[in-house]
Amino acid sequence: MPHNKNILVMGDSISAAYGLAIADGWVQLTQQKINQQTYPFSLINQSVNGETTYASLTRINSLLQKHHPALVIIELGANDGLNGVPPEVIKDNLRELISRSQSAGANVLLLAMQTSHCYGDAYHDEFYRNYSALAKEMTCTYIPDILQGISTKENLLQQDGLHPTDKAQPLIAKKIWPYLLPLVEVI
Repeated sequence: MPHNKNILVMGDSISAAYGLAIADGWVQLTQQKINQQTYPFSLINQSVNGETTYASLTRINSLLQKHHPALVIIELGANDGLNGVPPEVIKDNLRELISRSQSAGANVLLLAMQTSHCYGDAYHDEFYRNYSALAKEMTCTYIPDILQGISTKENLLQQDGLHPTDKAQPLIAKKIWPYLLPLVEVI
């Protein structure tokens, strides 16, 4: 049975606040918003720089058992895409992460990512379609492209051209909040 105060975040460097102070990342900013609204929830950020969907599969069971989340936020897939993992494998891994979370009694919020076109348009498009298809199949909430409007603006990306700056973090948190709020309110 979920502990109604825990929200587990499973993500990669986008959620791990790569290159920034943890306090400046979207997860911590979202926690501040939750606190301001006096919702009794704690975001438990288990995001890891470089994390793949497969690596998260090796960790999720123990994290679900340890934290008993009422909600799991999954922000994964970008590193799989950068490494050319076939989109169907990424989809299978995400499906399993969602399934395990739901089997543990948690709702799921799936954060969609884009990948580069370096493996061609067909790869890019199939990769991105995975998120909406899984949300429908697994009956979970998803957010289309959490970096839309951010990944195309140089001043919102770090020098590597991949990771959001501290100025972009509030924008990510703002994009996530309207999807997160209804889930928090029903828990």
